[in-house]
Amino acid sequence: MTAYEKIYASLAKSLLGDIVNTSEPSSERATDILTALQKESNNKPMTVSILGNTKIGKILTKTVKACNRNKRAALEDAKDEWDEAIKTAEALLSSFKEAADVEVEKKKKSAEKDTASKKNDEGR
Repeated sequence: MTAYEKIYASLAKSLLGDIVNTSEPSSERATDILTALQKESNNKPMTVSILGNTKIGKILTKTVKACNRNKRAALEDAKDEWDEAIKTAEALLSSFKEAADVEVEKKKKSAEKDTASKKNDEGR
């Protein structure tokens, strides 16, 4: 596991432990972890490999659901704080999906070019 994968895995573990699988989650803690995750994703772009090895996408989906659940149970003044955490988690999820789609598309095009060049070489 690379250094970046370890960082992402650590943040994913924090999300699970502090937000998803706890009886008293904190919107402030959720926002802190998600902000740290956002900063890390700005330093190192997400790859399909990192997504697969850390399961961060699945954990972010669970985090959004847990935040929505906690928002419903929260007092009126705390709902805005949960909204911020939800918005950040959804933005991260969206950017990770986009990065994965771009990487997969690049690999497809590269494979198509390789196939086309092999066919051209065989035709000569």
